[in-house]
Amino acid sequence: PTSLELLQHIPSGGAHPRHFALLEDRAQLVVAHEKDGRVTAFDVAANGTLERSGQGVTIPGACFVLA
Repeated sequence: PTSLELLQHIPSGGAHPRHFALLEDRAQLVVAHEKDGRVTAFDVAANGTLERSGQGVTIPGACFVLA
C-alpha cells in the first residue's frame, strides 16, 4: 500500500482558493480563488513539491478550473 506524506505548505497566490486542477501532462497545478478572481499556476517539481511559475491572471468571478 502507498502512504501519503506531507511535502510542503505553500501560499496559493490569492484570496480563498476554491478549486484546483492538476495538469499532469504540463506538470502544473492551477488554482482559482473565489474572493479575488485570481487564477494562479504552480510548476510541479519531479519530487512532487510546488514552485511558483509566475503565471497568473485575474478573471472576475473565477471559482472553478477546468483542465
